[in-house]
Amino acid sequence: MGYPRISSDNATVIAKRPLGMKERIANEVRRIIAAGHYENKLPTATEVAEVYGVSRATVDVVYRLLQEEGLIRVVDGVGALVGENPQKPPPIRIGALALFQNPEGEVLIVKPTYREKWQLPGGGADANEHTAQACAREFFEELGISSEPTKLLVVDYRSASPESRKFSDYNFVFNGGVISNDSINLPPEELSAWAWIPLDELGKYTFPYQERRIRASVWVLNCPELAPLFLVDGEQNTTCPNQH
Repeated sequence: MGYPRISSDNATVIAKRPLGMKERIANEVRRIIAAGHYENKLPTATEVAEVYGVSRATVDVVYRLLQEEGLIRVVDGVGALVGENPQKPPPIRIGALALFQNPEGEVLIVKPTYREKWQLPGGGADANEHTAQACAREFFEELGISSEPTKLLVVDYRSASPESRKFSDYNFVFNGGVISNDSINLPPEELSAWAWIPLDELGKYTFPYQERRIRASVWVLNCPELAPLFLVDGEQNTTCPNQH
């Protein structure tokens, strides 16, 4: 389907317990929205129904429930979109990301199965989870590495966009240090590949705002007195005195 974390494996487990099916599907979608994996559009009711082995009518009920909660909005001819409840503050996603470099100065990036482009390893923080804790958890979940982030490098605020994003987010980039290739173990349902990429080739793999974020993070490593550096959509105006 191209959407994260609604997988046939999840559906198989849930399908063994038919009672409360609507509630279980709704909780799964709520979790995905809270984690920020749906930047705008949700899978169609037909796609979700096929994954979970239920009728489309069941998923329609789930989507109506989520629409009443203000989590999504259903638009005729478009589908289900991440929505906003005007009576509640707009949601803000907290992202915890890791910058790994090898001795050659190349950066580790990963390819999500649910996105077109590559990105730094990491993901959304859970409720009541400190960003450093979230980063350490993502180390393990995405790379199979038990480690702690060593330093906060960058805080990147990404603004909401009426065209594509219905919420803003803060992304905390930590220094992950140095790791070996044979220590990397990806979860295949979420990440399809990893690669060491030189800075001058990042634009071939990442979105422009992520390339700016990664370059700024590497820059702070060489200018540690500026850490943490605050960005807006990957942009910053600070001049590093050590930069030549």
